Amino acid sequence: MRQNDVHGFTDRAEPDIETVEECKAACVRSSSCVAIDFDARHPFGYYCWLLNDTVTGPARGVVHYVLDSNCTGIN
Repeated sequence: MRQNDVHGFTDRAEPDIETVEECKAACVRSSSCVAIDFDARHPFGYYCWLLNDTVTGPARGVVHYVLDSNCTGIN
């Protein structure tokens, strides 16, 4: 599931990841990741954040993705 202008709070930055697809793949590989945030407007460049829960709040410009229930990828 994709949500625009939303971000999570329990995150771990992955600053070397520069695309949404790479960020999604990093989440799928992580046993604790349930969602990602991708912030292409971050002042230091593109940023991927791996999340271990789905608690969210508003964040202009951030795209939030939740791992699908079958653990086969991210919608």
